[in-house]
Amino acid sequence: MRCVENEKFKKEFFMRINIVEQNLYLKQDSVFHSSLIFLSNYAPVSFYETMNYARIYPPRALERDKKGWIKWYEDNKCKDIKLKNKYPVPEQYQEFFKY
Repeated sequence: MRCVENEKFKKEFFMRINIVEQNLYLKQDSVFHSSLIFLSNYAPVSFYETMNYARIYPPRALERDKKGWIKWYEDNKCKDIKLKNKYPVPEQYQEFFKY
């Protein structure tokens, strides 16, 4: 079976991972949070780990989640993944991010 990878999705998916990585220690702003929300609409994100004093997404969560994101992508890349029109905050995460 021939693998049909959606290059537009791939570019967006890895750009969002890059935003999270680049801003983890700098500024966890709305762009950072929207990237986590984007990713969470496709693969698990440990939002519960933001229940810390600073209310930030911690480095250990990124380290663990990134492995899952890459695995999810590798498992699904040949399924011609489509970008969604809207990226709602998953219900279980709404209390953590008012978006």
